[in-house]
Amino acid sequence: MGNSSRFSDGFLLGLIVGGIGVFLLGTKKGNKILKAITEDGFAGLGEIAREIENEAKKGTKTQLNKLEEKIGEIQDSIEVTDASDGDGNGSKPPKPAVKRFFKKSPPKN
Repeated sequence: MGNSSRFSDGFLLGLIVGGIGVFLLGTKKGNKILKAITEDGFAGLGEIAREIENEAKKGTKTQLNKLEEKIGEIQDSIEVTDASDGDGNGSKPPKPAVKRFFKKSPPKN
């Protein structure tokens, strides 16, 4: 019964190693990291980590600026209305007609 846990441990380890291999050999950033490891050793990873961190910060600032622009657009498009129709009598505008898929049948007498 102890063999089943060893199988699952090996399977999980294989998935992790395979995922790392696909990342390093199959993506641009992975190739860059693999090249830095082979040329500079693990000391080159610090530079790549700083580059990735700077790109992430730059992307966060860009996303924040886009979000602020959208908020400004939404605030500009929202019109504050109160319950009155402008003349101060407090009447509400009529509700739009409800469209129904099935028509109501006339009441039977």
